[in-house]
Amino acid sequence: MDVNVLRPTPVLLAALCFAAGDALGLLRPGLAALPVGFLAGLAALSARRRGASTGFSGPSTALLCLVACAAAGALAGARAGTALRSACEGSLETGAAVTAAGRAVEDHRPAGRDRTRITLADVRLAGASGPCRLPRLIVFLAREPGTLAAGSPLRVRGSWMRFEAAPGRWPVPRGRAGMLVEARRLEEGSASAVGPGGPAVHLRRAFGRALERRVGPDVRPTARALLLAEKDELAGSVRRRFADAGLAHLLAISGLHVGILGGLLLGLLAPLVRAPARHRIAAAVVAGYVFVIGAPVAAVRAALLFGGWTWARSRGRPLRLADLLGAAALAALLPRPETLLDPGFQLSFAGFAGVVTGAGAGVRLTGRRPARRGAGRRARLGRRLRTPAAALAASAGAFAATAPISAAHFGRVAPVALASHFVGTPLVALSLAGLVLAPVPGPAGRLGGDAATWSLRVLHASAAWFADLDGAHRPAGPPSPVHWSAWALAALATLHLAAGRRAARAAVPLAGALALLVAGPVLPLLRRSGTAVLCTLAVGQGDAAVLRTSGGRWVVLDGGPRPDAGPGRDGIVPALRRLGARRVDLVVLSHPDMDHLGGLEEMFRSFPVGGLLDSGDPLPREAYARLLALVEERAVPFVRARSGTRLRLDGTDLLVLAPPVPREERREGRVGRSTARATANQTSVVVRLDVNGFRYLNPGDATAAEEEAILRSWPADSLRADLLKAGHHGSRTSTSAAWLAAVRPAMVVISAGAGNRYGHPHAQVLRRLSRAGVPEVHRTDRTGTLCVDIDGTGRWRPAGATGWRESAARSGPHAVERGSPGAH
Repeated sequence: MDVNVLRPTPVLLAALCFAAGDALGLLRPGLAALPVGFLAGLAALSARRRGASTGFSGPSTALLCLVACAAAGALAGARAGTALRSACEGSLETGAAVTAAGRAVEDHRPAGRDRTRITLADVRLAGASGPCRLPRLIVFLAREPGTLAAGSPLRVRGSWMRFEAAPGRWPVPRGRAGMLVEARRLEEGSASAVGPGGPAVHLRRAFGRALERRVGPDVRPTARALLLAEKDELAGSVRRRFADAGLAHLLAISGLHVGILGGLLLGLLAPLVRAPARHRIAAAVVAGYVFVIGAPVAAVRAALLFGGWTWARSRGRPLRLADLLGAAALAALLPRPETLLDPGFQLSFAGFAGVVTGAGAGVRLTGRRPARRGAGRRARLGRRLRTPAAALAASAGAFAATAPISAAHFGRVAPVALASHFVGTPLVALSLAGLVLAPVPGPAGRLGGDAATWSLRVLHASAAWFADLDGAHRPAGPPSPVHWSAWALAALATLHLAAGRRAARAAVPLAGALALLVAGPVLPLLRRSGTAVLCTLAVGQGDAAVLRTSGGRWVVLDGGPRPDAGPGRDGIVPALRRLGARRVDLVVLSHPDMDHLGGLEEMFRSFPVGGLLDSGDPLPREAYARLLALVEERAVPFVRARSGTRLRLDGTDLLVLAPPVPREERREGRVGRSTARATANQTSVVVRLDVNGFRYLNPGDATAAEEEAILRSWPADSLRADLLKAGHHGSRTSTSAAWLAAVRPAMVVISAGAGNRYGHPHAQVLRRLSRAGVPEVHRTDRTGTLCVDIDGTGRWRPAGATGWRESAARSGPHAVERGSPGAH
C-alpha cells in the first residue's frame, strides 16, 4: 500500500488546483478572471507553437488540465462567495427579531437548564431583510416540558446573534451566519412526542431509544455524539474539557469512527462471507450509516476512502490513497465550493494527510538499513520499534497539520493531544464496539451497553486528567504569513522523509522552517525600525492594546478577557510574541473587570514586567486579587494612578486624566448589572499617550459622567487626540457628544466582540460619531486588530497605508499628508 498520501497523482493535483482556485474566488471574486485569462493565454501560446491542428500532448496537456481545474475552482468560488456576501442573513444585525421554521435535527428531552440548544435543518428565516434559506441554524430555545423528536417541525421567534467576518476577507458560510437566542415556540401546546421523517430519521431514532435503555445517563450525550453525530445535548463543560485535552475530534464523526466501524464489520463478516463480497457489504453498510447520521463532511470523506479501499481489495488492485483523497475533496467541493471555508473540512483533510504522511516518515526513519556490525540485533530492534514509532509519528503529523488551522479558527492549540490521542483512541474504539452492539436484543445488547458505559466513563476521566495538566492547552493567535511559510517548509521536509529520500534533502526545508520561527517575530520590527507601533487588539468582547515605543520598549493597556473566553480572538500573549516582545515595561489596567484583566495573569507569567499602573481600588474580584498577589510575588513596581500622574518611556509621555472618582461622588447602581461593575466602570483610569507628538486617548470603560468630570477638570486642548478608543466597547453610556467635540479624533477604534450579547457598538454611539464628523471608525468585530505606525516626528498611518498623516496636535484637526489614502 502506498503510504505517501501526498504523492503528486493526477487526481490529487486536480483537487489541489481546484481548491486553490476556489480559495482565490472566495477571497477575491474580482480576481477569479485571472486563472481563466491565464488559461486562455496558455492555450493560445501552446496552439501557436504546436499548431492548432496537432492539439496538445505530454507536459503541455497536463499543465493545461491543472490550470483548467484552477480556473474552474476560481469561477465556482467567485460565484459562491458573491452569493454568500449578498445573502439576506448577512444584513441582520445582532438583536434583530427573527422568525425561523425548520425541522429538528436531533431528539430533545427536557433538562434542568433554563434553555435548550436545538439545531434546525432546512431553515426558512424571516426578518427585516426578507426571507432567507439556511441549511442549518442553532437555536437556544426556552425549556419546554415535552419531548421534541428528530424530524419534528418547529417554528420559533427570537433575537438574532450575528457572527461577522471581516469585510474583504472570507465570507461567512450560510450555516454559520448566526444563531437564534431567547427563542420561543410560536405554536400552542407542548412539543410533539413523535416526529415525522424518512427511514434515516426513524432508524436514527431507533438507535437513540436503544442508547436510552442500555447506556448510563451520565455518558448518554457522549454516546449519542459518538454514534449518531448528535451533540446538542453535550454540556459546554464536556466540550471544553475534551477540547483542552486535545480530544475534541473524538466527539465528531470522523475518519477514526468510520474506520473503526468498518473494521468491526469486516471482522464480524469474516467467518460468514468471502473476501470480495465481504468488502462490498462493509462498504455499503458504512455508506448507509453515514447517510443515516446526516452525512457530515469528515464522515463522507472517510466513507469515500473506505469505499475505495474495499474496492481495491476486492479487485486485487494496488491502492493509491492520494487519488482517493483527491476524489473525496472534489466530491465535497464541486457541489458546494463554500465547503472549503468549513473548519471541519479543513481539519478533516489536513488531519488525514498528516496521519498518513507522518506514519510514512516514521516507517522510513525506523526502517533504514542497519550498520554491518550487530546488524541482526539492530534489525530486530528496528522491527520492534517500527510500529510504535509509526504511531507516534502519525499522531505528531496530525497535530502539526491541524494546529495552525485550529489556531486560525478557534484561537487555541492543545499540545497534550500528542499523548492523549493514545489513550482516547482505544477507549473510543471500545465504546463504539459496545454502542454498535447495544441495539441487539438480549444479553449481547446489555453487555455492549455496559461495556460502552464503562469505557465512556474512563474516557471522561482521562479527558479531565489530560486537560488539567500544565501546558496541556494554550491560546494562539491566527498564524501569520511567516508561520504559514514555516509550516509549509516543515511539511515539505516530512514529505521528503515519507518518500524515502535522503535525510539531507529534508534538512534544508526543516532548517528554513526553524529559522523562520526563530526570526519571524523580529521581521515586522525590522520593517518598522525606529518607528513606534500602537495596536488595538481584536480580543473579542474586551479591551487590550499594546504600544512599542520608538526605542523598543513595550506598554500594555488592559489585557482583554481570559484566554479561554472564546475562539478566534487575538490574545495578549500571542500578540506580544508575534510582534517580537521579550519584556513588557509597563502595564496599565483601566479597571478590574474580567474583560480587561482576564489575560493579564497569563501575561505576567509569560513576560518580565517592569511596572503596573492601576487605580488600586479594592473591588471584590477574585481574579484581581490573584493578579495583585502575582504582582507582589514578582516584586513588580506598583504605581497608583492619580489625576496628573505622568510617566515617560523613550519618546512617549503618558498622562493620567482621571483617577478613581472619590467615593462620595460615585453614583452606584446606575450603570451595569451590579454595584461592583458600576463602580469599576465609573472609576476607569483614563490615559493619554503622546508618542513623538501623536496623541492616543484610552478611556477604558469610562462613563459619560466621568467624561463630564474630565471635561471640567482639564483644558480642552489637553484632550485633543489623533486616535480615540471608544469608551466601554461602544456602549451608549459612553462616548458622549461633548466628549467627541473636545477630543476631535481623526480616527476612532471600537473594541467589541462579533455578535456580542450586549449589542455593542450601540446604534446611538455610531450616530454620535457620524454627527461629530469622525472621518474613520475602525471596529475590531468587523476588521480585526488595528495597528498604527508612528514615525519619529509624530506622523502616523494605519498599518499597510502608504502615506503619512500629520498629527492633529500640531497641524490642526484631521491633517493628512498629500499622497496618502486620506480619511474616508
